[in-house]
Amino acid sequence: MKRQQGVRRGRMYLKKYISWLTGYPVARHETGIIWQVVPRVGAPYQVTVDKNRLHHTTRIWTKLLHRFPRALPQIVADLPHWKDAIPSLIGQLGAALHHDQPLPRNLHGERTNDALTDALSWITYLWGPDETLAWVTHNRPALDIVWDW
Repeated sequence: MKRQQGVRRGRMYLKKYISWLTGYPVARHETGIIWQVVPRVGAPYQVTVDKNRLHHTTRIWTKLLHRFPRALPQIVADLPHWKDAIPSLIGQLGAALHHDQPLPRNLHGERTNDALTDALSWITYLWGPDETLAWVTHNRPALDIVWDW
């Protein structure tokens, strides 16, 4: 029973405070970065990523790691990848916000002239290969429309 509560609480923290990281930067703004959130389920929406949001997300991520170590493997499909990817992504955003460094177009280091491929590199950065494949399969009709466009 206690373990199930831990899983539920961990999922709540992840969904409420961390899930916005599944997205991509749209533009720089004087107060931060305009970020397109692409939820696994539901309609995309935009948020502004500023220093406060990033700091709060970092605190919640640390809390998740320390308070829910037994629940996280049940919540996150590829936990080792996720544990490396979150600080890397937060670091990229932090460098842009705190030191005015440019954000990379593509997080996988590939040089493309394709905005969709670049956006997908951000959207799927936190996921392992199985999650990425499941998301692409689920969203295939929408992706086909964009690719054919």
